[in-house]
Amino acid sequence: MVTNRELDWDRLLDEKISAVGGIRHMAIRKILKMMNQFLFLNHWSELMDKGEMEKETLADYDPEKLSAIERVISLIETADRFEKAYFREDPLKASEFYRKFLSHGVPRHRQGL
Repeated sequence: MVTNRELDWDRLLDEKISAVGGIRHMAIRKILKMMNQFLFLNHWSELMDKGEMEKETLADYDPEKLSAIERVISLIETADRFEKAYFREDPLKASEFYRKFLSHGVPRHRQGL
């Protein structure tokens, strides 16, 4: 066990968040893990830009894999709608929400939600 009295856990979390592409990216990755969609952890953000034929190719023409891709895309679209509905006027609230989600799971009560 290594101890460092100068270790700042918030700074460490910020560095981890930055390394994976931001707080939203990290939250989506956590949700994908919860959904058992490990195949898409590193490239989920690219799926939104794929056309139908590209998705079929990625899925190796397997209907189950294609369905998994569609579920991931649906998750991303749902996250987008959620952010637009609840954080449109104050985008910093999205960051706060995702931080709470990452540290405690799904927040049970949010003022204004």
